[in-house]
Amino acid sequence: MPKCKKCGKRGFFLRLNASGICEECELHDKIQRQIQVEQAQRQREELRQKALEQQKERELRLKKEEEERAARVQQIIEENRERVKRDLAIKEKAREAFDRQLASIPIYSIPYSSEKTKRRAVSSMGEITYSRITKKTSFSKLGDFVVVDTETTGITLLSSKIVELSAIRFENFRPTMLFTTLINPECTIPPEATNVNHITDEMVKDAPKIWQVMPALQDFIGTMPLVGHNLPFDLKFLYKYGLDVPQPKQKFYDTLQIVPTVLSKAKSKWDADLQERVINYEYSFDVEDYKLGTVCAYYGIHISNAHRSSADCLATGLLFARLARAKTL
Repeated sequence: MPKCKKCGKRGFFLRLNASGICEECELHDKIQRQIQVEQAQRQREELRQKALEQQKERELRLKKEEEERAARVQQIIEENRERVKRDLAIKEKAREAFDRQLASIPIYSIPYSSEKTKRRAVSSMGEITYSRITKKTSFSKLGDFVVVDTETTGITLLSSKIVELSAIRFENFRPTMLFTTLINPECTIPPEATNVNHITDEMVKDAPKIWQVMPALQDFIGTMPLVGHNLPFDLKFLYKYGLDVPQPKQKFYDTLQIVPTVLSKAKSKWDADLQERVINYEYSFDVEDYKLGTVCAYYGIHISNAHRSSADCLATGLLFARLARAKTL
């Protein structure tokens, strides 16, 4: 007697399929399989819908984050733009104040000499020792000095000539008298020199010769301490054309030598892509370099007419005061 393997039903007329399952069980299994398929489809659809919703939420979140980032970037740009405007305004006011201070210094009337002096070999110049400033140094005793600066046709001592000469006398760190004059170098000024100091042949054609003003500069300086930024460069030129230095007990201060004892300079590294040395920002620093303009800007001294000797003299004198205070405090 046929028997269903699943439900156990028996009967002479019971019809079984090839697997020994009756029609009723076969139908039941079919229905169950259909239900399972439909459930699986519903689950897949639910998962798909859930994934779509999650993707949509993610896209909305990313869009919101992107909008927030863009808004933040724009805010930073606007803040930086305003900061740059403020910085430029501050620098412009500082330059204007610098110009006013320079213009307010009484100008020394330079008497021209009629006695032409011969150039001297720098090798005959006496040894100059540059003074140091320490905490034991009296700040008030540093306040009286003369700053000197020259503009030249080049940096080579043997072949270059002076085209502008300035000196400012400071008393108690305040500028009190300005000695300044263009100099006729009696040669054509190279374009590369003009590009730096903006002094042209036309400007110096009626200017005095260097030997005509050197005695007056000697009287202006006297035995006062001399200050300069890279002072050895200027002193060699001035000695060559007749300035008697050093005077007995005269002191010399080179701000270029003092600055490294107060401010740290940026370190550099080789950039293989640019094929040049660039600033290494892994190390902290105060200034990128020790150029006069760079160091002065650090202290809020903004030179409006850099590489003109009178402006550089004033800037160097103000810088010396800042450095002296930093060293003696």
